[in-house]
Amino acid sequence: MNILLTNDDGYFSIGIQSLFHYLSLNHHVMIVAPDRPRSTSGHTLSLKKPVRIKKIEKNIYSCSGFPADCVLYALEDFFPRKFDLVISGINDVSNLGQDIFYSGTVAGAREAFFRGVPSLALSLASDLSDHKKLFYESCIEFLDSFLKNDLESFYKEDFYLNINIPNYPYHEILGVERSSLGFLNYLASVKTKKLTEDEKLCWVGGPLSETTHTFSSDFNTIRNKKVSITALKYFDQVADKEVK
Repeated sequence: MNILLTNDDGYFSIGIQSLFHYLSLNHHVMIVAPDRPRSTSGHTLSLKKPVRIKKIEKNIYSCSGFPADCVLYALEDFFPRKFDLVISGINDVSNLGQDIFYSGTVAGAREAFFRGVPSLALSLASDLSDHKKLFYESCIEFLDSFLKNDLESFYKEDFYLNINIPNYPYHEILGVERSSLGFLNYLASVKTKKLTEDEKLCWVGGPLSETTHTFSSDFNTIRNKKVSITALKYFDQVADKEVK
C-alpha cells in the first residue's frame, strides 16, 4: 500500500518515526508532518498564506503548517501518487471525548476523510496510566493486527477511526471495543498575570476532574485496559455502523 503518515507532534517525534520504520518494511510510506509541535491546533488550515514543505530525507517531509495542511497538500497537490491509507499519530497522550475537537492528530485523519481517503488517528493513552514508560510498541502490535485482519472491511465503510491504546505492554491489554465519545470534565483553570492597567497575560490548563460517559464510552474502555475504537463521520458524529 501507499501510506501517508502525519501527526501534530512534528515529523521528528518518536511516535511517527516508529510507525514509519515499522510500516516501511512492507509498504511504501511517506511522512508529511509539521516542522514543530502543533498539539491542540484542532482543524486549523493556513488560509491566505503559503506553507513551506521541505524534504528532510527520502520519503520524509516537514510542513510549516498544521496537520490538516500536511494532509491536504500531500493528497491534493504535492505528490502524484494515490495514497491508500492515512494514519495520524502515534500521539503520546489520549484523544478522547470532546478532546477530538482540539486534537491536531484527529484533524489529520479527518482531513483525509474529507478528501475521500481511508484514515485513522492513533493515540497512546499514557496520561491515563501510572506508567512512566511509553509503550509505543503496543500501538505497533495493535496496528499490525488491524492492517492484517480488519483493513479490508474498513475500506468499505464511510467513516474514519479514532483509536486509543492503553499505555500497557500489549500482552496486558484486555481486548478491543467499539466505543462512543464520552465527555471529559476539566477543572476550570484560567490563570492571569497583570502587566499594566490595560493589559494582562492569560493561560489555560487544568487537570481532569471527572467524566460523563456511558459504559461503552471511549474513556471507560481505556480505563478497562481495552483498545478504544470510535468510528466518526462528518462533524464528528459517531457512526451508526458497527466496527467489526
